[in-house]
Amino acid sequence: MAEPIRIAGDQPAEHPRLGFEHYARAIAGAVQGGQPAQFTIGLYGPWGSGKSSLLQAVGRELRLKPSDCIVVEFDAWRYQPGGEMVSSLLTVIAQEVAGHTKLRNLAQKLQSYAIAALRGGDCCTDR
Repeated sequence: MAEPIRIAGDQPAEHPRLGFEHYARAIAGAVQGGQPAQFTIGLYGPWGSGKSSLLQAVGRELRLKPSDCIVVEFDAWRYQPGGEMVSSLLTVIAQEVAGHTKLRNLAQKLQSYAIAALRGGDCCTDR
């Protein structure tokens, strides 16, 4: 009988090494201290370089300190480009936002945008 082939799964590390904790702290600090709080952070690297592990570490850092940050995890690779991805992203954001009493109206609006995206309409304009 042949030896089993060991395959490395594409699972983010729970506690990444190689200094990732320093990067995670720095990115989380930039997110929490950004003024104004409107910016985008991009992580680029080849498959297996630790992008997902770093993102999870940043999320953990953001959850450690009380702030106005709401961490939303969304795996875009599960979706084809188009309405399904937009709708799914808006739904995930709405679910996270709904847990905050002051933002329930926003959560409802996001859900209506998600439904409009599935129907192929203009999902993000107020009527």
